[in-house]
Amino acid sequence: MDSGEFGVVKELLLQVMASDNEVRREAENKLTQVRQANFDKYFAYMVTGFADQGVDLRARAMALILLRRDILENNHEEPSVWSKLTGETREYIKAQILEVLANETDPLIFNKIAEFAAKIAIAINDVNYNDIWLDLFNLCKRLISEGNETQTKAGLVVYAEAMNGLSNEIVVNDADLYAMFEVTLKNQNIEISLASLKAICQFLTTVMPKHAIRFVGLLGDMVNISVRAIKSCEYKVLEESMEVLIAIIEAEPKFFLNDFPDLLQVFTSISQQSQHLNETLKKLPVELLISIVERDSSLLTRNEDHLKQILDLTFTLMVEVDEEVIEEWLDPINAEQILEEAESDTIVFGREFMDRLCSCANAEYILAPICTLVKQAVDHEDWKQKQAGLNAFSQIGEYVSEIEQISDMIPTVIEHCKHEHPKVRHAAVHCLGQFANDLKHQLTENFHETVVPALYEAMNDKVNRVKAHASGCMSNFLENASQEIGLKYCEELLEHLFKLIKSESSYLATNAVTCIASLAQSCDHEFNAYFDSFCNELLPIITQKAPKDFRRFKGQAIESLTISAVCIGLDNFRFHSEKVAKALILILKNHLDEIGDPQRKYILGGFQRLALIMEKEFAPILPEIMPDILKMASLYPKLRSTLKVPNISENYNEDQDLMNEDTSPDESDEIEEIDTIAQILFVFIDELEELYAPYIEQTSELFVSLSTFSHSDKVRQNASECLPKILKIVKKCENENMRAQPYCEKFIDILFGNLKIEGNVPVMKYQINAIKDCIDEVGDFLSEDQINQMGEVLVEMISKSDSRKDLNNKFHNENGQGESEIDEMNRGFLDEEIQEEDDLQISISETFGVIFKTHKNKCGVLASNLLSDLVSSYIDENASFAKQKFGVYLICDAVEYLGPDILSTKYQDCLSTFVRLSKSTDPLVRHGSVYGLGVSSITGGDLFAQYSADALEILKEAIEMEPGSQDISDYNHARDNAVSAFAKILKYQHAPIDTEAAFEYLLQHVPLRHDMIESKLTTNFIIDTALNNPTLFTSNDHQNTPQLITFIQNLSTSSLASTTLTNLQLLLSSLSSDPTAHRLLSDANISLPLQHP
Repeated sequence: MDSGEFGVVKELLLQVMASDNEVRREAENKLTQVRQANFDKYFAYMVTGFADQGVDLRARAMALILLRRDILENNHEEPSVWSKLTGETREYIKAQILEVLANETDPLIFNKIAEFAAKIAIAINDVNYNDIWLDLFNLCKRLISEGNETQTKAGLVVYAEAMNGLSNEIVVNDADLYAMFEVTLKNQNIEISLASLKAICQFLTTVMPKHAIRFVGLLGDMVNISVRAIKSCEYKVLEESMEVLIAIIEAEPKFFLNDFPDLLQVFTSISQQSQHLNETLKKLPVELLISIVERDSSLLTRNEDHLKQILDLTFTLMVEVDEEVIEEWLDPINAEQILEEAESDTIVFGREFMDRLCSCANAEYILAPICTLVKQAVDHEDWKQKQAGLNAFSQIGEYVSEIEQISDMIPTVIEHCKHEHPKVRHAAVHCLGQFANDLKHQLTENFHETVVPALYEAMNDKVNRVKAHASGCMSNFLENASQEIGLKYCEELLEHLFKLIKSESSYLATNAVTCIASLAQSCDHEFNAYFDSFCNELLPIITQKAPKDFRRFKGQAIESLTISAVCIGLDNFRFHSEKVAKALILILKNHLDEIGDPQRKYILGGFQRLALIMEKEFAPILPEIMPDILKMASLYPKLRSTLKVPNISENYNEDQDLMNEDTSPDESDEIEEIDTIAQILFVFIDELEELYAPYIEQTSELFVSLSTFSHSDKVRQNASECLPKILKIVKKCENENMRAQPYCEKFIDILFGNLKIEGNVPVMKYQINAIKDCIDEVGDFLSEDQINQMGEVLVEMISKSDSRKDLNNKFHNENGQGESEIDEMNRGFLDEEIQEEDDLQISISETFGVIFKTHKNKCGVLASNLLSDLVSSYIDENASFAKQKFGVYLICDAVEYLGPDILSTKYQDCLSTFVRLSKSTDPLVRHGSVYGLGVSSITGGDLFAQYSADALEILKEAIEMEPGSQDISDYNHARDNAVSAFAKILKYQHAPIDTEAAFEYLLQHVPLRHDMIESKLTTNFIIDTALNNPTLFTSNDHQNTPQLITFIQNLSTSSLASTTLTNLQLLLSSLSSDPTAHRLLSDANISLPLQHP
């Protein structure tokens, strides 16, 4: 190593943290140059930088930060950074890490190096799954057994971090793991015991259940840490230990089931020492117990004492509140204060726990004991008991099937809306609001005459908190009220709400203006009579710049105004649209402050609603708002650029611990705003189409950037989905400066690039669908080589998807054979993941279909390869139904779009597959197969003729198949498609078929009621055939005439297109001239003229 160069690097590491921006930027650039000049030398310098104890601590810390980011955070790269290093550099890094772990003395850097070492172990294993860095784990075991406190903790940190990616490998290769955990859990130093518990948590939450169950013998020592902590008043350790146990319960609940009675006693004992505990510590023992029972409710349903004990613990938690009611509670500043209070409010905790108990156990079993507790509490003289009882009662509405089960208690709740204590009144009001939300129309229809006056009176309460909460609960009520009820109370409520929105309490004003929106939704179009008054009241308020505490109110006011606009409809809103739009534009341009200002997302949502209601009439507003919206979107280069390593020193702050480089500012506001911007632009594009063309270039750049937005799956989905919509506009507005094909090529390249780094399967499906839609929009523009390359990528995706499915199935086979609720829940998760993979594969199949459709003459090689190499295994009789469905759908597209000319000898293989799988007991496979037979009759011409008669018989079998245990909706669609395929063969194939007999059979199974597209095709075919060839239905002594009349009688004329209705009338006129047919028409009460109802 060049000591002179290394000295320069050390100096650069210090300069990166300089306060002078220019010095810092120059140092960053120079380090980047070093990295680009010699990749391996750069990493060797960085490792030496953190390993050399003679280097300044700050430089060591920065070297470690850079290494973590370069090696670990760039995991999207293919190949990974670690794999691109030479073997010599990798060995050097490993040796230096081991040296530091063995000899480091500075505790500030020790744990961070331990975390880094574990992540390198994972990186090594990612490159080679058989490569376990045993030297690291052997060193850690020595540190744990022989080292000082810092070294022991560091060794456990290595294990804890490594478990995130290597748990199954470690447990297989480390026979001493159980003994190591057993010894460290019992360590006299409770901090070491806690570190051991955290390592066990990482292990149990990532390892396969078959391995986890071998460690159940450690449970007593794991729980004992909490017992030791409360005895020694180590409250921080107590909190962390219970949080860790809860995390383990969520991942591996079976670990706790057999010992639940003992656990119940241990944590009940801890909970009962509430005089020493803060609100969080009071909550955690109860949460831990509920976390166990909600994963296996039989712990409650088989033991009434367990249920009673947990209910008592929950109720005790709710009763233990301060006697004094402080001013901050009576008159909260804003909604943020309410949310902040909820984080330590035992009443809120208790409500959540009651809800979880009701959710996990059979309602009939748990409601009775809860209602008994509630009645006792509400009848108690102590206001704390009443408050707890009402809050507990509020949670059961969701689990009541009929309101009669609790209707006798509702008058009691209403009565307590007038109680002398404000917290009791608040609880009663809350109960009514929650019931309105859960019981919906059952409450509003049956109790509006008593509930609305009670809430209205509470909206006049002397305490602002009660008044505000009553407004919010009235909002819940109105959201679920009929138009008749809304209109009944509208005028009186509005008069009062108009006063409340001018309150000096932003919390009260916000709830009041939200209530107006709910009232408008209830009244729907009839709210138009009050909309002008609403505008007159609200516009003067929102067009003034709001103090900070009133920004959320103003945002909610914008939402309320635009929701009301949607309710009254465009014809009514058109008169008001200009003044409302001007107000929103004023706010957008002049009233918005820094990121985090709640007005920002509300103003965006407001414009989104205006676009939805005004549709293309919204276009003139775009020039006023688009520059500002696009500017807002450009404020987040760090968030959008997920493929770029963040600025080296942006997280460094000399006032913070040097090693807290993982700490980052709360980005939730920025993420939410990006999400909102993506949604609003999506709506603009969808609603305005070609009128949005002036903004296509900037918007396409934005959505291309957002398509890699790692912070939000939804944003990536929206961005991907929007690209073909942009393409559609480009195609509509094509000119010499804007051509669709270059856009399409760019989008497809971007989307395929994104697929390489995407880890979320549902997002992959959106990306694949976007590729499909782009190709479908532009048509034939790909070369045959590009098509074949694209096919290879898509086939590889299918292979990777199959591998993920195989892993899930393997996991299920090894770990999911039990019959407990937990096993059932785990199977549900696995089934959901497998269904996501199936959906992804169907999207890939549909993409092949679009390629076939748009590039028919370039798909010969692709189709041949697919049918020979991929599809053949998917349609095998031993393949799963999901695979058969994929194969059949792909073959259908090949037959429909390529036909025998392109498929050549493969065409007959496709027909044979359709015939064989038309008998499948899976309705989706059968659906695709019978559809394929129908399409083949169209594209096959004379080649299909030899199959016609046999195909009709096969289709009869499919039509007459009994549903059995099949999904009834899927069964009905499969049956309709079989009937439709039968009709297609009659339409496109003629010999050798007994046409009259075939039509007699067809008429017995129409009209179709489920697949409406096929229903229209079949209906048109029968009417046209009867009109053009009436003897088919009137010959042979009118053998088919009664069935034809019955078919006509069963048609829903409202669903017929005008041309079909015209042809039907011509047919009826023709039939009326035949005496027998005329009599049958009269008997069926069918007469002319037919009209749409």
